[in-house]
Amino acid sequence: YRAIRRRWSGVRGDRRVCHHDVRLGLPPTGVLFVSDRVDVLGLIVYLAADGIVAWIGAAHRALIAETERQRIALAEREESLSRAEAASRRLAAIVESSEDAIIAKTINGIITAWNSGATRMFGHDDREAVGQPIDLIVPTDRRAEEVELRRRVVNGEAVTNLDTVRVTKHGERVDVAISLSPIRDASGRIVGASTIARDIRARRQIETERAALLAAAE
Repeated sequence: YRAIRRRWSGVRGDRRVCHHDVRLGLPPTGVLFVSDRVDVLGLIVYLAADGIVAWIGAAHRALIAETERQRIALAEREESLSRAEAASRRLAAIVESSEDAIIAKTINGIITAWNSGATRMFGHDDREAVGQPIDLIVPTDRRAEEVELRRRVVNGEAVTNLDTVRVTKHGERVDVAISLSPIRDASGRIVGASTIARDIRARRQIETERAALLAAAE
């Protein structure tokens, strides 16, 4: 079966018939079906979307199968990316709508993300806060505590519900309970910390009043 181009036009029902040798390249775009039948020359028959019936070699059939495999893999990857983007949007919406302050920072303490809950709690909007050191909201007497917390996170530890104090844009001290967890990149390396801060001033007020009542009762 020599590598020469042969082409006939004939009629089989309402289809044109074309014969291709095994080295003419891939079949027309949009192959609908590749048969398992082998003719007397040991070639495979395929049916193209435009109604052309042709005979191609087994090597070309493997090439078609590989192209289809790559197409399916690409479609699955695009679907996976689409799901990941949708999940990311949902997570962003949850973070943004949270009443708690949610702050991301580098391992050196530079703020990289700041939600609207942080704006309500501390007074700075995201344009003022992102890119600034976390000391923006840490009172002077709590700076050493903040350094120690970052050290623990860099070592892979998580901190949960630590009662502490932070400071607002206008200098007001705020009682908060904070939780910290590591932020990792795609390789698993710790590149920052996520902080969730909850305002506990109301709880502290209740505790103070309760203590005062107990003291008075004694």
